[in-house]
Amino acid sequence: MPDNRMIAFTHRATREIERLDRALLPKLHRVLLLLARDHRHPSLGTERVEGSRRKRYEVRLDDHYRLIVEAQRQAFIVLTVAAHDQAYRRAPLIAAPETLDLSDSGLALAESVAEPAPAGLFDRDLADALLRAGVPPDRLEAVILCPDEDALIDLGLDEAVAERLLDALDAEGGRPLLSVQPESEQDVARALERPVPFRWKLPEEHRALLKRKLDGPLLVKGSAGSGKTSLAFHRALLETRQTELFETAGQAPVLFLCFNRLLCRAMQWAFDEHLGAGQTRVEVRTIDEWCQAYLKSRGRAATILRPDDAQGLIRDALRKVRFRGAQGDPQLLERSVTFFQEEIQQVIEGRPAAHWDAYRKINRFGRRFPLEEAQRQTVWQVYEEVRRLQAAYRGLDWDGLGLIAREELGRDERPPLYRLVVVDEAQDFSPVKLAIAAQLADQGKVLFLADAAQNIYRPGFQWKDIGLNLSGRTEILTRNLRQSAALHRFVRALGDRIVDPRDTAGPEDALGEVPHHPSLKAGHPPTIVRCPHLEDEFDFVLSEVTRRVKNGEVEPGRVCILALKNRVVLALARRLRERGLHVLTHQDLGVGGDCVPGARDAVKVMTCHSAKGLDFPIVYLVDVNRNVFPHETDEQDEKDAAVHLERSRRVLFVACSRAGEELWITHTHNEASPFLEEVDPALVRRRVFPLAP
Repeated sequence: MPDNRMIAFTHRATREIERLDRALLPKLHRVLLLLARDHRHPSLGTERVEGSRRKRYEVRLDDHYRLIVEAQRQAFIVLTVAAHDQAYRRAPLIAAPETLDLSDSGLALAESVAEPAPAGLFDRDLADALLRAGVPPDRLEAVILCPDEDALIDLGLDEAVAERLLDALDAEGGRPLLSVQPESEQDVARALERPVPFRWKLPEEHRALLKRKLDGPLLVKGSAGSGKTSLAFHRALLETRQTELFETAGQAPVLFLCFNRLLCRAMQWAFDEHLGAGQTRVEVRTIDEWCQAYLKSRGRAATILRPDDAQGLIRDALRKVRFRGAQGDPQLLERSVTFFQEEIQQVIEGRPAAHWDAYRKINRFGRRFPLEEAQRQTVWQVYEEVRRLQAAYRGLDWDGLGLIAREELGRDERPPLYRLVVVDEAQDFSPVKLAIAAQLADQGKVLFLADAAQNIYRPGFQWKDIGLNLSGRTEILTRNLRQSAALHRFVRALGDRIVDPRDTAGPEDALGEVPHHPSLKAGHPPTIVRCPHLEDEFDFVLSEVTRRVKNGEVEPGRVCILALKNRVVLALARRLRERGLHVLTHQDLGVGGDCVPGARDAVKVMTCHSAKGLDFPIVYLVDVNRNVFPHETDEQDEKDAAVHLERSRRVLFVACSRAGEELWITHTHNEASPFLEEVDPALVRRRVFPLAP
């Protein structure tokens, strides 16, 4: 076995090290450094573990404690640090995580599974999952009733089955598995203290995708919590270690594109944590930030109109077209401003259609209702007037920004290219911006990650419309890594009502609905709390969060409060600060990457839209009432109202799916959202606040 290996620590080992007497830590640091340099050193007392299929060794820490380590090709993984008898007992069966080739990734991954139920290690609802994991039917009851891991080992199960179950029980909510190639004892100490942002080991289906050679575009579909972002993160890390830097100064080999600004900041911090502060190997941007920076570099800096101003231009354009007399179908001018805004942004600028003939023939797939040629002619007349007004005001909307950026890329003789482009939350990108991402990928190596059920901004589309053929280039992630089984059942009940069949155009071209299966985590169902008034909803959430944080029941960084309306978010944040809690809102976190590390010690309060792509162990969702989900609208047209209703349902689904362990939903007496009433009552728990005398 070669020397100078990396040292990695499992969840179990990091928890056990945290419980060690502080006086033992200097000795532990020396032992780990020596293990990396010369595992045969006599002072380590290294001995092979008998009865293990893997290369496992016992390493002496002192007269009372031993380390159990597993030797892999380029690393020693510390599985446990325990008293002698306990270490010998567990040594053959402790589950060790699969690791990437550490020379390529520098990162080992650990899997997250929920805490065991108090009555036993596994909940009875997980019986089918346990049988699928290989538990014999006649031992199922004994496995469910096992009070602890030692009792599970004593059952004498098949070694592979026992290892699988122990692997599922390991890693409850702790830090992820860390890795370090130590040069000194200080390096070991820093590795044990260093926080790393991602918490789970990727399952086999994810690891297979990491190993897959990209020779063109790849679409990965998966439901909320299926680990799409984690897969994208590790694929980007892998690419940075497998490729050399571009010769072009300052050009990163990987471009990681997000739709949500807050997710973008979180990912920037995550890459900085792994690759070093100020790293230049991965460029992390929202697609709009990238387009703005590119146009500025080409001398075409763009001013983006506020949403109200963009709607005002369309309103002015409609008045002018009515005054001049509309061509085509004048009655269409009676449709709402929102209709014209979405048709312009999602079809004309989003698909895109650069001229009238292109718009006349374009596939409006996903727009729910057809337009005849005469109606399209009216829309185009309004659009031309909008463009004239935009030129006068020297401003663009966000989809117009993508259209201009793509036009500029077409004129660029040396466009920027990246060895890998990653597009997270691809379902929220307009087709023209997806086409930009594909255009930036050298040799077409672009990874799209999407879930149609979380599409809250635009209708579905067909990949072939933007020149991409994904036949044979689509993979589906089916396992839920985020939520407990109880939460998953509730979230799935919401999601099953969302994805419209018209969002799919065949297995190759559509984002589409994907299957999603619960993990082995049992957990508790969401709690719906009925309150007399909105003010009482505030009081319940504020008092519960304050009590739990100040009593040490939960860490503040594990809690997020969500609301649809920004004014509700700001009010809750202000009142939490008055109670002495450290709070960060989506506005604080979105300023820049430096704000994100502070989130570990702060309660987060943000809008449902800003939380997209993120997840939190404990979520409180406030003001889930009628006229909020769905929120009030002035849409008079029946078709427009139906589209609005579906979007509101999707926003609620996205908000609820942010929770991993606990979900609390509050509503006002007799005003609960109709979306909640559609869910089977057996999937939730209900409380009343305040309790009647």
